[in-house]
Parts: sequence; structure tokens; C-alpha cells
Amino acid sequence: MTARARTYMSVIESRLRTEAALPRDADALYDRGVVELNRGEYVAAQELFERALKREPEAAHIYYGLAASRARLGSVAAALESLTQALNLQPKLRLRAQHDGDLATLRNEPDFEQLVFPTTRS
Repeated sequence: MTARARTYMSVIESRLRTEAALPRDADALYDRGVVELNRGEYVAAQELFERALKREPEAAHIYYGLAASRARLGSVAAALESLTQALNLQPKLRLRAQHDGDLATLRNEPDFEQLVFPTTRS
């Protein structure tokens, strides 16, 4: 019983240290999210992008990162929602989205096609 309690306390202390070590500003949270995304830690990346958006809710690049992490997790609807927000804020990101491997799971979605490859009508 004592060993379990020590293990539990160790886990809790580790989590508290990690929480205290997290950056506080949006850009630092975004940068850390990108690192986690590149490491394949998609849940951690998503959480960091969500925290960053709480501090800077109009940041297109953060919405884009959130879309990438959600796409990697297979959360298609949520990824498309985040991508829509990113492109509404910064339409130039369409070109990046057209070739981004992190968004590969979205490529066969009609909503992705309409969002990233909009047709121009005369």
C-alpha cells in the first residue's frame, strides 16, 4: 500500500512540475505545440494549441496548428472546423494546406476540397 501511495505521489508531482513548466504566452504555447506535433504527440499538441487560442483567439496560425493536430488524431469534423477558422482569418494559408502532410486525412473530404480549393465563379 505504501509503495502505491509513493508511486501515485510521484506521478502527481511530475504532473505538477510539467504544468508549472508550461509557457504562459500564446506564441510560446504555439511553438511548444509545433514541437509536440512534430514528435507525434498529437494529443499534447492539440492541448497546447487550445491553450494558446485562449490567450490569442484570433491567431490564424494557431488555428492551423490545431487543425493539423486534430487531423492527425482522426478528428475530421473538428479539424475542418479549425482549418475553416484559420483560413477565414488568413486566406493565404490555403496554399500551405494544399500540400500539408499533416492534413492528409482530410484530403478525401468534400468540405476540405471546397475549403482549400475554392472555385472562382464569374
